[in-house]
Amino acid sequence: MSWLAIRALLGRVPIWAWVLAVALAWGSIGRYQLRSLRAEIATERQAQADEIARLKAEALATESTWKGKAHELHRAREIEVGNIAAALDAAERRLRDRPSRRADLPEAAARACAGATGADLSRDDGIVLIREASRADRLRAALAECQGWIEAVKARER
Repeated sequence: MSWLAIRALLGRVPIWAWVLAVALAWGSIGRYQLRSLRAEIATERQAQADEIARLKAEALATESTWKGKAHELHRAREIEVGNIAAALDAAERRLRDRPSRRADLPEAAARACAGATGADLSRDDGIVLIREASRADRLRAALAECQGWIEAVKARER
């Protein structure tokens, strides 16, 4: 077919048919681009969902590790507090055999005390001191629990 024959054939097609053909071609190109854009968006959303799921799993694992460590530290503190309470009870039982503080003791007698072993300490004063020591030991155990938890968190961040 020659160029003139093609031109004569194309000249017989009305202009509206050409416009329609161009519009249909343009629309199919646009649909193809839209489909590929939607596919890219879907792929990106899936990648984001996978990343979010991975990060959530990592966060849950980290939280589980921290909770496990906190539980271990709390259990250790509870055991230590139980030991402290048992020691306090034993010390109070030992102090029951001591005499109470004498009411007629002059002030100068405290200065004349010949030693600081606590052997001459009255029952009332001994109980106060032992309870304060027990309270200090419980605070020390709570502090050790807090410091252990902080160290566990810091170790995870490194």
